[in-house]
Amino acid sequence: MINRIFESNLKSYIKNNREYKAASKTAHDDLNRIGISTIRPEIGKLYLFEYETPDEDVYDMLPLSLIIDVKPETGNLVGLNFHYLPRLEREFIFNRILNSYYAIVYPYLKGNLIKKATEQHSIKPMNYSMFKEGFKKINFEYAIKQYKLERIAEMKCIGYEHWYIANCHNENYFHGSTLAKIHEFFTRYIKK
Repeated sequence: MINRIFESNLKSYIKNNREYKAASKTAHDDLNRIGISTIRPEIGKLYLFEYETPDEDVYDMLPLSLIIDVKPETGNLVGLNFHYLPRLEREFIFNRILNSYYAIVYPYLKGNLIKKATEQHSIKPMNYSMFKEGFKKINFEYAIKQYKLERIAEMKCIGYEHWYIANCHNENYFHGSTLAKIHEFFTRYIKK
């Protein structure tokens, strides 16, 4: 049921933008407009934020990350950054997560619970071990990234009802590389 809602919204969004590439450009503006600003990330929620670090040669300056761990003792958060995954893998993971947490997500997708993204229930429990078990077919570890909270700016929480838009967000905001090279590396060396 959730897969049908997600797929239907995704197809309509792409169709309304005439093609996937145009939908990707529109998605950036839409996510910034509908995302709810926050400074308190929660495990199990999706965020788009600005990031800069002198510690890495290649990194995403605008990660789209599902948070799987917050480490206050080190000032880090760990997230699955969907920008590191090609379109089909990203779509598969979005669908799988939404389906796995049906009871939490469905009321938001159907419009029964209209709440700001920051007020929605987070999809818990969520952690690295669960991802590893649930996504054996995809080597998602490539997309697991750690971020220093002090280097994050303009964090926006994206509600479940807008994850289909997030799935389209596929613009190049990589420092030291390009999105095409990041996806090529995944396809050539990571995916088995």
